[in-house]
Amino acid sequence: MFKFTQNYVRKNHFSFSNKLYNLNLFKYSTKNDETNKTNSSNSTNSSNSTNKTIETNKSKTTNDSFVRDTHTESIMKPQYDFTKHSILNNLYMFLFNKDNIGYILHEPQNNYLIGVDFGDYGISKSIVEKLEKRQNSTLKYIISTHSHHDHCGGNVEWKKYRPDVTIIGGNTPPNFIPGTTENMNDLETRTIGEYCIACMFTPGHTKTHVTYIVTHVCEDSTKIPIIFCGDTLFIGGCGRIFDGTAEELVSSLKKICTLPPDTLVFPGHEYTLKNLEFCLKLDPSNPFIGDKLEWVKKVLSRGDFTVGSRLIDEKLYNPFLKTGEKYYLNLTNEKSEIRAFKKIRLLKDQMS
Repeated sequence: MFKFTQNYVRKNHFSFSNKLYNLNLFKYSTKNDETNKTNSSNSTNSSNSTNKTIETNKSKTTNDSFVRDTHTESIMKPQYDFTKHSILNNLYMFLFNKDNIGYILHEPQNNYLIGVDFGDYGISKSIVEKLEKRQNSTLKYIISTHSHHDHCGGNVEWKKYRPDVTIIGGNTPPNFIPGTTENMNDLETRTIGEYCIACMFTPGHTKTHVTYIVTHVCEDSTKIPIIFCGDTLFIGGCGRIFDGTAEELVSSLKKICTLPPDTLVFPGHEYTLKNLEFCLKLDPSNPFIGDKLEWVKKVLSRGDFTVGSRLIDEKLYNPFLKTGEKYYLNLTNEKSEIRAFKKIRLLKDQMS
């Protein structure tokens, strides 16, 4: 572990004009503000036909999952221009294995459901069936970012239960990601109704990791994407290096950073609190870290998610996107971005 021997003070820190963090992105979505207030106080009424909440057990002492609609226009407006992220109208998320996040995207044109990183069959099945009943929709696709069991562990059982479901992975050998029936190459795209899904090769966490870039391509969309980046990029952090390399991971993060600044990042884990605490130790004078950390603690105390995050915001405080900057080169006493990245990644591993 390296020591912080430099007393390097950040100067001319990048200033961002918007207020970023005073909102809860993932309150239960309803059709009116009054129902929204009811949901915020955990006093839902399941018989109310206007309430779009899926009832689940939110107990933190069990492995039961909960699901959130990831859209409420009135809540999101202070941080995002809602029209830029119209895809959020149809995005759902759920927790499993304590900190894994699975996603379900509803494609309205064909009334399909698209699952992302279904690492747990039982929990994903329960939530999918509730969504199917509520929307009269059908699970048609499952996409997996990489081969770790907590991201693809439900695939084989889903294929047995729903033989017609298409399970997609990156360009990997047969059965490398269990249950996959189709593969996507780097930068290959697939259009499913109103959504265009592009596969971006993002190795580093693993040799074959991919990120899925999803863009709403209907006429009234502004085409600002969201990404499902698995264990490559987290809010305030990045994935550990398993069979990949630091060079690969740095390159993958740079590729992700070429996407539009309003791109929303949806990673595979709820690691934000620990990541930001680490960020603050590295860069205590960065005002964006403290603001975000305060917001995260409030959100988590309500049992909500801290994802997604705008890519432009991640560039303000995520150290793994900034290791080539003078501050981090001085901090690690390195001249090479890769060597600085390795040191910071090693330190994070030791502190986890």
